Amino acid sequence: PQQRIDLIADLSESILEDPASALTSTRTEIATPSKSQSKKENDDSNVGGSDAPINEPQYHKTQSKMNKLLDLASLSTNGHDSHAARLALLSLLAIFQDILPVYRI
Repeated sequence: PQQRIDLIADLSESILEDPASALTSTRTEIATPSKSQSKKENDDSNVGGSDAPINEPQYHKTQSKMNKLLDLASLSTNGHDSHAARLALLSLLAIFQDILPVYRI
């Protein structure tokens, strides 16, 4: 439970420091086998074709900081920790009040 609370605090601080980057998810390329290994595999599977490797790059998608905080606010995804869910919701409220400008009609 304390780890979740610390994570909520860290996420909230980093979101407030840079709101633009907190809303975007990132994608990192997963390491692919070396060319010599992939060429050897292609030689076995590629009977009469070209020497170009068939392997396509694979990516690992990382959640945005805001999505992580939203997941912590949901009971079903945070291990049914109601205290952490309340803290995450209050943190989200404070973040939205700070980030969004005052809108008057």
